Amino acid sequence: MFGSMLMSFGAVTRYFAIGGGVANATEAVVAIRFPTACTLGSLNVSVIDGTTGLPGTGMSQTSMTAGIRSNGSNLFVCTTTSTSTCTNGGGASVNAGDFLNFVVSGQNNTSNAVLRISATCQ
Repeated sequence: MFGSMLMSFGAVTRYFAIGGGVANATEAVVAIRFPTACTLGSLNVSVIDGTTGLPGTGMSQTSMTAGIRSNGSNLFVCTTTSTSTCTNGGGASVNAGDFLNFVVSGQNNTSNAVLRISATCQ
């Protein structure tokens, strides 16, 4: 498991550190230096209801976008819609020393909307 996050957010773009931490509007504040080179296998995003813990139950999102970034550029991005999940296949290279972080943005979110993000790195 490369990283997994549970995070709530509003209808703005926010950046999150891989592995946890507080959201920030400034990417440089949360990007972490990755220690080893690897190839990202996939990005998986699920929207869950923060109150019930169920996938997308009772939520009014029109779309939520999550991605993983390296050195300020998107490696993978996927957008959830009515299915409340999305996947983006792998193949992106990460070099030792690259600065990585998650990016999340939403539209028409409820206050209890939570994204669970995971990615593999081999």
